[in-house]
Amino acid sequence: MIGDRVVLYVAVLLLIVVSISVAFAESVNSVNNMYYYVIYDPVDNSGLLVVNITIVASEPYQLDLPINVFTEDASLEYLGYNYTGDLKVIGLGYSNESRAISGYVYGDGTLTLTFNVSNALDELLGAYSLYIDTTPLEVFTKNVSVDFVVVGPCNITFVEPSRGFNEYVKGENTVLEFNGAGYWFVVFQLELSEITQTTSAATGKPSEEYTVLLYLSLALAVVFASLILVFTYYRRRRAGLVIERIDYTRDDATRLIIKALKDAGEKGLLQSEIARITGLPKSSISRRVRRLEEEGFVEVKRVGKYSYVHLTSKGLDLAKKILGK
Repeated sequence: MIGDRVVLYVAVLLLIVVSISVAFAESVNSVNNMYYYVIYDPVDNSGLLVVNITIVASEPYQLDLPINVFTEDASLEYLGYNYTGDLKVIGLGYSNESRAISGYVYGDGTLTLTFNVSNALDELLGAYSLYIDTTPLEVFTKNVSVDFVVVGPCNITFVEPSRGFNEYVKGENTVLEFNGAGYWFVVFQLELSEITQTTSAATGKPSEEYTVLLYLSLALAVVFASLILVFTYYRRRRAGLVIERIDYTRDDATRLIIKALKDAGEKGLLQSEIARITGLPKSSISRRVRRLEEEGFVEVKRVGKYSYVHLTSKGLDLAKKILGK
């Protein structure tokens, strides 16, 4: 009886020791926080991304960390990294396919990654939408924050959810701040500079600065009117008023896209997946998908932050005609 109790006590003690060891191991090899800083020009739809990752590692371990927090269409160009403190980095690399950074790290310090980023915004008639999703990082750390700096002042017209979101002006720019693990959808418009008429004291005529701003305003008005006409034109085309038609049976790139979508079935494909399957440039795929959508051969469905391309019944008929089955 006493022997059984001793065995039981020893087993319980071993269980406690193992639990403490596991907890300690998890605590000494961890990502403490991640901070994203983006400075972005909506007009060019491009900017610079800096990611600071604070790491505590008492022994070497492999870091495999997703980086992209924008839409699937966003493009990240890896520029390089540096580190501070006692951190050591071995074999660090970035995968364009998985959008993840991987390599071995050891010690305590901050790892800084730098990227060029583009196509993070969707734009329509002067309004821009931004999607931020930090939920994939939740398994690594709860301390995630994103500062998205919009070049120039802007007005927020929609944000969902408002939890964890903050907006403030810094100099001549607007900072959109996202805190914690979650996802947000934000729509904003750029502010036009206020025009105040000033005159020359000597001549009483409008100053040169005012004249330039006046012409700029007129030019912007023409641009917006043109965008409205283009938007109306495409709406009419999507309603079936198509003037110019393409013989898709003779366009090799379109044939490859149609075949890939038919093979994918009801699930559909992302444009990035179409590029991987067909080997075509993303720009060529984007133009053809847009044209196919206008003529009713494909449908683009938004699921979360992803846009899947599907063949319509009309598109399936085209696929049979092109592929002969």
